Amino acid sequence: MTLEETIYALLADLVDDRVTPDVVAEGSPFPAITYQQIGGRASWYAEGAMPSHKHARLQINVWAKTRLEASEIARQVERRFCTTLKNTEPYGAPNSTYEELLDLYGTRQDFGVWYPDP
Repeated sequence: MTLEETIYALLADLVDDRVTPDVVAEGSPFPAITYQQIGGRASWYAEGAMPSHKHARLQINVWAKTRLEASEIARQVERRFCTTLKNTEPYGAPNSTYEELLDLYGTRQDFGVWYPDP
């Protein structure tokens, strides 16, 4: 399973399958979750071989119509990432945000994730 498939499988039921990379699909209802890979640790073995796992720094964004809903979903995201995925760590607590033009409340949180290289 790819990293993207893993993220979708882990979070889809929290937001009625509205988990997408980068941006929410136009016209999509809320709540929704977006994710982006915003870096990670590159690693190579001294002999030039690739390791069997890769590292990603992921930013998970939750968008909802109320602060309470966004915060509750964010807590569930953190719980699932940290208890379900092996070798995962949060890089700080969720940050709150508000998108005035869309009247949406959001959170974003970064995680470090080691995953198998397909």
